[in-house]
Amino acid sequence: MKFINLMLFTILLIGCGSERRNEYIYLYSKDRSQVVTIITDVNKNQRIIANGKHKEKPKKNYYLLDISNITELGDDIGICFKTKSNTWEIVNHKAKVLKVQIDTVKYVFRESLFEDKMGVPNTKYYIQEDCFIVGTLNYTEHFPEENGTVERLQ
Repeated sequence: MKFINLMLFTILLIGCGSERRNEYIYLYSKDRSQVVTIITDVNKNQRIIANGKHKEKPKKNYYLLDISNITELGDDIGICFKTKSNTWEIVNHKAKVLKVQIDTVKYVFRESLFEDKMGVPNTKYYIQEDCFIVGTLNYTEHFPEENGTVERLQ
């Protein structure tokens, strides 16, 4: 009986672990000329959104966010790359900016999604040309897939 309980517990741990948020996510523009690094520390309820590809916290060109009001299942990031001006706009609904170390004119962060006529937040803006939405859980896909590429690391 102990063996069966141990096996069930192990399966539960492995199964639940597959739904964890990725620690590092790289968002690439369609032509891969631009990349944004998303670094998440769920223990501190913080996230860094940085211009460029980074393997550790950058010293500049980033936003530091408080993600304590975001649920795991509701943790989506929308991005639009402005390819002609080499800039981007990102939203992480319900995140709060803690620190800004980036040019906020070139690299725009939004704390909430745009709302429809009824006042309901939606992702419609972030599925147009050169834009996509991605969830931070490691099993999620991005949409629309043809508008960019996502790379995930644990």
